[in-house]
Amino acid sequence: MCSEDSIFVSARALSDPFEEVAPHSIKRLVGNIGQSGICFLVAPQNPRIRDLSDQYNLVTHAAYDFRREDNFSATSLHLSFTDWKFPLDAGGIRTIDQDVLVVESVISVLERGKWVADLDLLSVDFEGLLRIGMKCRCDGVKEDSDYDYTSIDSWEELLDKPETVGVFRAHGNWAARLAAVSILSQQGHGHSICIFGPGGGCLKCLESEYADLFGVDLPEYESPLPSFCID
Repeated sequence: MCSEDSIFVSARALSDPFEEVAPHSIKRLVGNIGQSGICFLVAPQNPRIRDLSDQYNLVTHAAYDFRREDNFSATSLHLSFTDWKFPLDAGGIRTIDQDVLVVESVISVLERGKWVADLDLLSVDFEGLLRIGMKCRCDGVKEDSDYDYTSIDSWEELLDKPETVGVFRAHGNWAARLAAVSILSQQGHGHSICIFGPGGGCLKCLESEYADLFGVDLPEYESPLPSFCID
């Protein structure tokens, strides 16, 4: 919602998905959208995601090297508006000014200024997200695993999904992590996501913790972790 010099936004839209934010939590931003009165901002019914590129060299899907890094530093989120807006009847007669408007607004993901997707944060089941703290049971961080993992280091590699468990490497980048969760949820993969916490840890301990918590019983060659790990 926007009124005068204030924009009120769901705190979830401004937070890392690992944080458990109350659904009613609101944050205030200083600014306006250039409309008078009170504006209720609503998301479009069918947010878009760009099609896969036909350039095969954009997707590497390299084996995960156990390094926690941010390869999405050029990612940014942008708020824009479509031409659709709808005035709400405030009960006045022969009024010229529109006191209350419903305005269609879009949160877009851009990478180096190039459009990637429009987000639908309402499609994300924040309460159901699997959040795993990176804690080690062993003496130190072990850079090995009995399973195959794939590094996801670009948006094209996320959209063109790997065959093994993918690790989306945006460590410490809340905006890219939130965007990845939203895009995967919009594609129907919300049940196949886990969010890594900020602490240090190793995959072997993480695999063991996940298997113990949820009683995962899989073939020896298949990782117990969900298909998409957001680091």
